[in-house]
Amino acid sequence: MKFALGNWKDGGSMARFLKTIVGSGATVLATTAGLAAFTAWNRKRAEQLVPPEGQFADVKGGRLHYRALGEGAPITALAGSCATSRMP
Repeated sequence: MKFALGNWKDGGSMARFLKTIVGSGATVLATTAGLAAFTAWNRKRAEQLVPPEGQFADVKGGRLHYRALGEGAPITALAGSCATSRMP
């Protein structure tokens, strides 16, 4: 079994390796959680600074934002990005 053990002959090397892997995983998890919290906070802040124009409609599976403009027969235009959503 000497071949299979390779450089892991002493248990200390394996323990250090496993601690490094677990520590790295914990760091990645903490960083991801922190970035998710920052994103949620920043989204809420942006919505307060620039409130959306129009109304919201609750539909099955989500919420739609819409603006009713002009007169006549209704048409539907789907905005492709934030930039187009503020066009008259």
